[in-house]
Amino acid sequence: EEQENQQTNNKSTDEQQIQYQDAEEMGREKEETPLATYKAINKKATERQDKLERQMEQMEKILSKLLKN
Repeated sequence: EEQENQQTNNKSTDEQQIQYQDAEEMGREKEETPLATYKAINKKATERQDKLERQMEQMEKILSKLLKN
């Protein structure tokens, strides 16, 4: 039982270490990513959002027409 506890503790320490390394890498990537990349991603997201909103409006119009009939 003592050995099992030790293995469990080691496992959680390993997992914490992996999470820490991931966070560290993400932090580095964030620092290295140029502002232009973020702006491009944001522009794409905004375009996608606008497109979805237009589609929703079209669907609402179609739905209201169907409900009237």
